[in-house]
Amino acid sequence: MANMGSCNCADRVPEQETKLDLPGHSKPKAVESQQEDPSSVIIVDRPLFAENDVLYVQHAFKSYLERKRLENMQDQMIDFEDSAEINPDLSTETAIVDIYSRLSEPAKATFRRISPLLLHRQVKNVVTLGPRLLTETGDVYMGQWAVREDGKPCRKGKGKLVTPAGALLEGYWKNGKLHLSGRIIYPNGDCYEGPFVEGVRSGKGRFETFERKAVYIGDWDEDVRQGYGIEQFEDGSRYEGAFSADSKTGKGKFSWKDGSAYDGDFIEGRLEGFGTYAWYDGRKYSGLWKSGKMNGKGSFTYKDGKSYDGEYLNDKKHGFGVYKWEGQMYEGEWYQGKMHGFGYLTNTKGRKRYEFRDGNKVREAPE
Repeated sequence: MANMGSCNCADRVPEQETKLDLPGHSKPKAVESQQEDPSSVIIVDRPLFAENDVLYVQHAFKSYLERKRLENMQDQMIDFEDSAEINPDLSTETAIVDIYSRLSEPAKATFRRISPLLLHRQVKNVVTLGPRLLTETGDVYMGQWAVREDGKPCRKGKGKLVTPAGALLEGYWKNGKLHLSGRIIYPNGDCYEGPFVEGVRSGKGRFETFERKAVYIGDWDEDVRQGYGIEQFEDGSRYEGAFSADSKTGKGKFSWKDGSAYDGDFIEGRLEGFGTYAWYDGRKYSGLWKSGKMNGKGSFTYKDGKSYDGEYLNDKKHGFGVYKWEGQMYEGEWYQGKMHGFGYLTNTKGRKRYEFRDGNKVREAPE
């Protein structure tokens, strides 16, 4: 009995297991779609690609396969708004513009890898034109145009735009902004595909980092992850649950590659609130968490049958708790993971009150 202080060893959670550093990625910066000055638009009167453009050939082949698959589909018609005219009044100055050569190198790599964006619905009251260099912003746009009520041309319908930074925006456009289905490949190679509302990511979409270390599929609102989603990481770990303001917040479940899992409350990606953490080796804790650590009341069970029910502070038993092991039970005070203070010890000899220091029994302390 004199060596009872050793009971604190089994309950210590290894540092590498309690750090709980959740992987993730930073919030992608939205690519702004600026309104162009119609006087700055330049018409290109040459083919978009050279015949030996490998990037184009690769992507064109993907597009051909997708078109064949959609040959028998009934196109739906989109009419975003009435146009004052069908043909916008654009400048006739010529220039040499190769839209895809303007992509950043990471964006090119992502563009080669992903499948073509399917835009099979037709749009009313638009005209399709070749690449236009918008000298005011430096953007290059190719696709469909219409004219607003004020007489100015605007992007409307299907189109693709490359920014000076090398990002690619493609999809359906309304009032010069992505609307409905679309995709953005960012200059760093990250990619979002899904619905837009007036240029803002909204709805159920998919975001993938350039090196595919993280993939998110779920709800978006006002350009951030908001609602329910699933985030899968390259190392095999996975989160499924609530997101708020672009972070894991609310009820969710995180599974690690070693088989450990947490099911409970999150705040900004941290374990916070009530939850159950099950280690790969059979240990389990159910209780309160704060800043990713066991803090407050909880219950811990061990693979060998030992158990603790009581208070925790920063992953250690601290406060009042009940510890059971090998037919014995301690009910009393704890400090930094060790029996410390007064408590009752129950075994085959009965139940007695003792004083403990640093896990060791000091003396019997009668009532």
